[in-house]
Amino acid sequence: MNLGTWQIDDLLTFVVNTHTPSTGAAVDADAAPTYRVYEDETGTAILTGSTALLDDANTVGQYSEQITLSAANGLEVGKCYTIRVSATVGGVSGARIFSFQVEAAPALASGVTVTSMAAGVITAASIATDAIDADALADGAITEAVFANNAITDAKVAADVTIASVTGSVGSIATGGIAAASFAAGAIDAAAIAANAIGASEIADGAIDTATFASGATIPRVTLADTLTTYTGNTPQTGDAFAYLGTNVGSLGANLTAADDAVLTAISALNNLSQANIRTAVGLASANLDAQLDALPTAAELTTALGTADDATLAAIATLQALVDDLEGRLTAARAGYLDNLSAGAVALQASVDSLEAGVNVTQINSSANAAARLALSAANMIPGTVDNTAFSPTTTIFDADDIVEATGDHYNGRLVLWTSGALVGQVTDVTDYALTSGRGRFTVTAMTEAPANNDTFLLV
Repeated sequence: MNLGTWQIDDLLTFVVNTHTPSTGAAVDADAAPTYRVYEDETGTAILTGSTALLDDANTVGQYSEQITLSAANGLEVGKCYTIRVSATVGGVSGARIFSFQVEAAPALASGVTVTSMAAGVITAASIATDAIDADALADGAITEAVFANNAITDAKVAADVTIASVTGSVGSIATGGIAAASFAAGAIDAAAIAANAIGASEIADGAIDTATFASGATIPRVTLADTLTTYTGNTPQTGDAFAYLGTNVGSLGANLTAADDAVLTAISALNNLSQANIRTAVGLASANLDAQLDALPTAAELTTALGTADDATLAAIATLQALVDDLEGRLTAARAGYLDNLSAGAVALQASVDSLEAGVNVTQINSSANAAARLALSAANMIPGTVDNTAFSPTTTIFDADDIVEATGDHYNGRLVLWTSGALVGQVTDVTDYALTSGRGRFTVTAMTEAPANNDTFLLV
C-alpha cells in the first residue's frame, strides 16, 4: 500500500488490523505487531519498533504507530522507504507492506515571508558560495536590532576576517580580541580620541606601569592627587616633632637608662634560675625535662587528633540526626496513637498469657496425662497429603498425591481420608486401594460428591 509523498520532519502514522486466518474475522494478535523501515533496497532496517492497540474496545485488532521522518532517524530527501508490519494470530504469522517517499520541501514563492525557522534548518553547507554578498542586501537591511545579544562573537568570526567599519558602540571584546597588530600605523592619534574620553575611571588600578612604556618615552603632564599617602626621601624633619626632640633629650636619656637597668635585672634573674625552679614554674615533677617535653603532643599532632575526632563526631551526629528526621517523618500523629494502643494491648496480652499459663497444664487433657499421650500418638500417625494432577486428572473415586510416596501397594487400604481444603473440605471417605504410580501415591476411595482439585489437601486418619 502506497502512503504517498512526505516532507522531511513530517509525522507519518500507519494503521493495520489483524484477523483470524480461518474466518477473516477481526481479532487481537497474539502479541503487538512489530514494524521495520527500510530505505530503497537496503537490507538493514533504519527504524524498528512495535505498534499498539488503538480503541480496542470498539475496533478489535486495530493497531497503529507514528514515526518521525527526520534526518536523525536516518531518513533523507528524495529517498523511497518500505514499512513491513508483521503479526501472529493463533500461531499463524502474516505481514503487510507500506511504501512512501520523502520529497524536498517546496521552494518559497516570490514575496513569501518566513516569520520563524527552527534552529539548524539553514546551515553554512546549505548556502552556495557567494550566494549572499553586499549587492544582495538592501541598504539598511541588516541593523543592530536584527541580531540577538551575543549573536556574533570572537569564536564565530574567522581569524582572518576584517571588519571595515563599525558605527555605534561595541558592548564587549574578549581578552586578546584586539591586539597591536590589529591597528594600522597611525590609526589612532590624538585627533581620534575625544577630550576627556580616557579618565581615571577607564584605567584599571596598576594597568599602567614602567613596563607599559618604551624606553625613552615621556609623559608631558601628570596631575597628582590631593593626598600624599607615602613619601620616601631625605628631607630632614622639622616643626613640632623636631621641637619635641630638642626640649626632651634629658628625660628621654633617663628613661632609656631605667629601661636598660630593668632589662639587665631580668636577665640576671633568668641566669640564676635552677632546674628545680624551672620545673616548679612549669608544673613538672620529674628532673628529665627533655623527656617530658618530647612526650607532649605538638601543635600539629593536637590539630590532627582534634580534627579526626571532630570529623567522626560530626559524622555520627549527622547520621543520628538523619535517623531522627526519618523517624519523625514516619511517626505521624495517627501512627503515634497506634504505638500507644499497641503498647497498652501488649501489656494486657502479657497479663492474659501469664494468667493462662498459670491455669494450663499442657501435659494433660481433662486432668489426664494418658489422654494427652494418646492424643499425641494419634496425631503423630495422621499423614497429610496434597492432590497432584500432573499425571492423572482426579475423579470422584481416584486421585494422586505428590507428597505421599509409600512404595508398598495397599499400604493405606482401610484408612480414612479427611479433606482439609477445597470443595470437599470436611468430607470423609475411606481408602479401598493404594499404589505408587509414576512416583506419586494413587488412592482409590469410596465415591465422593465431587472430584478434588489440584493442590487440595487432606489427612489420612
